[in-house]
Amino acid sequence: MARVCVMTVDGSVIVDTEMEPLDVVQSLRLMCEDATGNVGCYLTVDGGILEDSTTIGDVVNAYGNLITAVIDSNSAAGRYRASCLSLEYLTPADWEALFALPLDELDFPPAPLEACAEIACRILGISAYRILDKEEIDEEKARDDYWGTAKAHVFNNPSCLFGISLPGTQKLSRDVVERVQRYDVIFEFTEKSIRQQAQSLGEDGADEDEEEDEDLPEEEPAQDEACSGDEGEEERMARREEDLELVFSKYPRAARCLYDWACAVKGLADMEPLFDS
Repeated sequence: MARVCVMTVDGSVIVDTEMEPLDVVQSLRLMCEDATGNVGCYLTVDGGILEDSTTIGDVVNAYGNLITAVIDSNSAAGRYRASCLSLEYLTPADWEALFALPLDELDFPPAPLEACAEIACRILGISAYRILDKEEIDEEKARDDYWGTAKAHVFNNPSCLFGISLPGTQKLSRDVVERVQRYDVIFEFTEKSIRQQAQSLGEDGADEDEEEDEDLPEEEPAQDEACSGDEGEEERMARREEDLELVFSKYPRAARCLYDWACAVKGLADMEPLFDS
């Protein structure tokens, strides 16, 4: 028998088992897909993709028993499962790092983290605490404190993030779908906000693009719209990933994992029929 251990790219173990040397990689891949909720994946070692027909004995002899499973992120279910695996890999220290972040003079965390906290609370149906608004302290007005709420109910109990899908599936419960659809505008606002923050943090390409656009004749934008939709989507996703990396890189990694989870939840909810709010 040969022992094989399959982990995701972030180190989460999804299969640790013993197999016959003559068993093939396809059998192991199907185990991984079953363990991750039947979303697609492929197996790699040292950057090379393992062929389904390769025997486990050949893999172990050539590379050892540690294999990486790359989740198919081209589907909403795959993105959701990958985001959950990333959250599962976080340690208590990762969540404690969020607790330790200093607040500003108005008791707000950095804007991207406040957005993460609000979206998570809204997805989970957790009502925000109300605290004194220091911007309106003379009038003694209160405001929603999503950061404090998330610290108490999410960061302190991250297992709650995994209870929004129906048991054994990648399908969201109806109440979660309704909440995501109801607060769709908050997701849109947050995406735009992250884009603006990325630009302000030094994404100098944005200013160069604007200068180039001023020199283009009016017909050029119409030509751009006629270009391949696939190319436009790929460019948009690449830019979005760069924005997220730039904005979240200076914060504890739990923040980025939480935001990826929220976006993956929205991706699943967008596939469901629209419900009346």
